[in-house]
Amino acid sequence: MTLSNLLYPNGGGPLYTASKHACRGWCSNSRTSWPQGPGNGRRGGMRTDLRGPESMGMAERSIEASFARSATTGDNPAAAAARRERRSRRFHGAYVLLASSANSSKITGAIIPVDGGIAARGFRTAAGGDDL
Repeated sequence: MTLSNLLYPNGGGPLYTASKHACRGWCSNSRTSWPQGPGNGRRGGMRTDLRGPESMGMAERSIEASFARSATTGDNPAAAAARRERRSRRFHGAYVLLASSANSSKITGAIIPVDGGIAARGFRTAAGGDDL
């Protein structure tokens, strides 16, 4: 499972963030319910056109816009790589590690951040808009 904006306060609004925290709880507790599985997740940062709910006025805000170049702060250091590699090849390693029982047998309930640089530079705009 992916938990892309789990730890970022302005990444997706309250509903999105709450749903991701529910998934985080599932990862943490799944090991006791299904001991044969690792119960790990991956925090992705892939460029997608995922948008917020229209009822909250977020239908026009795309996750992809968060990866865009900002005239004020410059480009995300990893954005050039993300543009070159729009498919998920650069993210496969985290999935393979967590799916491999040989390599992840001692990793339980972990969330691996693979966010394309968002943790280092933050989002270009807050989920609630620039006027916060």
